[in-house]
Amino acid sequence: MSQLVRSLGPNRYCVLLHISQATSLFLAPWAGLAISLCLWLHGRKRLTIIDRHGRSVVNSALTFWLLYVLVSLDPFAEYRLPLQVGLMALYAVVILVGLGWAAKGDFWKSPFAFPFLKVTAESHRPVPAAEPR
Repeated sequence: MSQLVRSLGPNRYCVLLHISQATSLFLAPWAGLAISLCLWLHGRKRLTIIDRHGRSVVNSALTFWLLYVLVSLDPFAEYRLPLQVGLMALYAVVILVGLGWAAKGDFWKSPFAFPFLKVTAESHRPVPAAEPR
C-alpha cells in the first residue's frame, strides 16, 4: 500500500477523493477532474473501497466538466452565466453529499453522473470502518 493511503487510511482517502472535486469550483472547471483522476489512479489497485469511490468521483467530475463545456458553448449569451452558476451550485451539493457519505464510511453513487466508468452493484454496500493492513 502506498504511503499516502497508509497514512490516511481508506476512509480518509475516500474523503480526500471527494474533496478534490471542489477544486473545480475554485481553480478551473477541469482541475477537479484532473486531481480526482490522479488520486483515483494512484489508489485504485490498493483497495477496492478506493476504486469504487474513485470511479464514482471521476464519473461525477467528468459529467459536470462536460456539462460545463456544453453550457459555455451556448450561443445565447444571456443564459450562459445563470446556467453556469446553477450547474456549479448543483455540483457543490453533489460534492457535499458524497463527502458526507464517505466520511461516514458509506458509498453514494451520484444520480447526476453519466456512467463513463462502471460502478458495480456491490459498490452500494457500506464501506467497513477500517480494513486490515
